[in-house]
Amino acid sequence: MHTWRAIQSAVTAAVLATAGVVLAQSSGGGGSPAQPPAPAQPVQPQPAQPQPHVAPAAASPGKDKPAFVAPDTALHIAIGRLRQEGRQFRATGNLPRQEADFAESFEYFVRPRDLHDAVAAVQDREDAAVDGYIRWQLLSFDADWGAMDGDAYERLIGNLPRLVRCASADTEAHEALEALALGAGRDAEVRAQLQQRWDALHFDDKQVELLNQPALKFRAILADAMPETGMRLLGVLIFDLQGRIAAACDTRAVKSRITRTLRERMNDDSITIEQRWQLIRYIEDLPGPESKVVRDVVVYAAQPADVLYSTYAIRSTDVKKWTAYLNRHEP
Repeated sequence: MHTWRAIQSAVTAAVLATAGVVLAQSSGGGGSPAQPPAPAQPVQPQPAQPQPHVAPAAASPGKDKPAFVAPDTALHIAIGRLRQEGRQFRATGNLPRQEADFAESFEYFVRPRDLHDAVAAVQDREDAAVDGYIRWQLLSFDADWGAMDGDAYERLIGNLPRLVRCASADTEAHEALEALALGAGRDAEVRAQLQQRWDALHFDDKQVELLNQPALKFRAILADAMPETGMRLLGVLIFDLQGRIAAACDTRAVKSRITRTLRERMNDDSITIEQRWQLIRYIEDLPGPESKVVRDVVVYAAQPADVLYSTYAIRSTDVKKWTAYLNRHEP
């Protein structure tokens, strides 16, 4: 027992002595100066962690242009670009596009209902050619044109792009040509003046034909986009005819299509009674002043020249025939 206690006392004394040495070194007094800490072990570089794959962004619309815009803003951007193209066309006489294909290269989304409203509204009141160009190209968007709501459709047919009036429909030009034609058989100089005047008028007519191309293309695309049932195709054709007469444009193809469509759909139940009465009201409002244009001038060597005309109008016979079909019977 005494031996065990002696061993325990010796161990305790040794521990206390060691603690004293450590305390002395840490307080800086007495014994040997503190040893500098062991140098830090260099940190081994960790292998790079794989980063998740991020798909590259879609092609930017261009420097300083946002990758996304609100749909109504997109429509304003589209109309702004088309207005520039339309003015370029007006200034040069060259169509920037031969087909309605603007939407193929346009980078933003435009809501169909916004497109319906835009196509149904006049986009340039100062220049019919620019207005026709803008709205023609808007038809390149996929907007189910035949499904626009009733209000938009009514605005559309009442606001079809206006056509530039034919130069040779001017009554003063008619009077000038006829006066020269009377003296052309007796005077070679008068014949030359007549030919010169007609050539200039014919050139102006060709320029008008060019300016009217977008609006005429608009009418053709719009008619083809209308559903084969109901009244909408006929409404577009009737108002197209009205605009052509006002501008002294050739009406023969449109009148033939109206007659053919009404005859084929005489008993079509998809055209309701209310719609038939609506179409009859449209047709009864059509007759108005006729448009007479110079078709040709024939100059002879020893007699007065002939000034030949074409006349575009809605005759009473047209109205009777079309209303008869709408009333489900032959004229």
